[in-house]
Amino acid sequence: MRWNIGVAFDRSFCRLGHGKGYYDHLIASFSSTKKSKPLLVALAFQEQVLEKDKVPIEPHDWSMDLIVTPKMILSKE
Repeated sequence: MRWNIGVAFDRSFCRLGHGKGYYDHLIASFSSTKKSKPLLVALAFQEQVLEKDKVPIEPHDWSMDLIVTPKMILSKE
């Protein structure tokens, strides 16, 4: 399991970070070592969760599996 913070998240489970690519590179390193991708859990305040498809994404971006706020838990499943 990998806890992730960010500037914003959307209901498509996309993450907007601080623009340095740190989390994306870290997660990609699991793929390069043939280890399975960890469960990606976003920790956010309610105000950081936007409607679906509002966070811009790049091809190297990874989507979250869960978004956890003080008031709700969003899951892809």
